[in-house]
Amino acid sequence: MKRVVKEWYKKPAVLGLFVIFSSLAVYINSLSGDFIWDDLEQIADNPVIKDIRNIPSFFTSDLWRLISNPTISSYYYRPFFLLSLAVDYNLWGLNPFGYHITNLILHAISSFMVYLLGIRLFSNHIPAFIGSMLFAVHPVHVESIAWISGRTDPVAAVFFLLSFYLYILFRDGKGFIMLIFSLIAYFFSLLSKEIGITLPLLLLIYELSFPHHRRLLINGYTPLLGLY
Repeated sequence: MKRVVKEWYKKPAVLGLFVIFSSLAVYINSLSGDFIWDDLEQIADNPVIKDIRNIPSFFTSDLWRLISNPTISSYYYRPFFLLSLAVDYNLWGLNPFGYHITNLILHAISSFMVYLLGIRLFSNHIPAFIGSMLFAVHPVHVESIAWISGRTDPVAAVFFLLSFYLYILFRDGKGFIMLIFSLIAYFFSLLSKEIGITLPLLLLIYELSFPHHRRLLINGYTPLLGLY
């Protein structure tokens, strides 16, 4: 019993829950925030998100052209961002508390995905835990989490990291279906924010840093002259 209590911190499930809890706790004070800056135009004064019949237009126009009186001119194509706002409006109306909850949940999912990726990459939950904790509590995320309209980042991150994780499962022999799901998640990331386009570069870095023959050696197999 003493040994079990002493080594609770070595259990991946416990560490994963701790990452989720930390990602929520560090930004919990944002729940009291109000609509600010772009939130006023994109949420409070935006009639488009207040009628679900407008959802198809999210995918046929750029972000700011759907707003009646935009203060800026841009060609941002982020239909999933608008879709998330429409879902929040139907759940919470114009209560900013609910929108902040969504931002926190998205950040928690992203932080947990970083933890899962770390375990897959390093086959060790300790560096995975350290890396995901750094991601979960780093102040660089303040704007993206505390500012409702900043959720374009966590929305894209969820699908971006999920696509990366599913690709690793595919390369580790979990089936071609994982590649299909990875491509779908990548497409959803592109529909969330433009940064999603960088995923192929990340996959290239992954392939160069974690070659297939090295993973075979880790799993107890000997590759033939390093060939696939």
